Order: sequence, then structure tokens, then C-alpha cells
Amino acid sequence: MTNSERASYIRGLMDGLELIHLPKYTVGR
Repeated sequence: MTNSERASYIRGLMDGLELIHLPKYTVGR
């Protein structure tokens, strides 16, 4: 796995985590 592939993979994970956690934050407020 190259560095760019790893970076895009991590970026995808972060986007997924944001999509999962955003509803909790909006409802919490």
C-alpha cells in the first residue's frame, strides 16, 4: 500500500466516522 493509498483510505474512514457521529451531535444540541 502506497502513502497516497493509505491517506485516501484514512480520509474515507474519517468521512465515515463523521457521518456516523454528526447526527448524535446535532440531536445532543
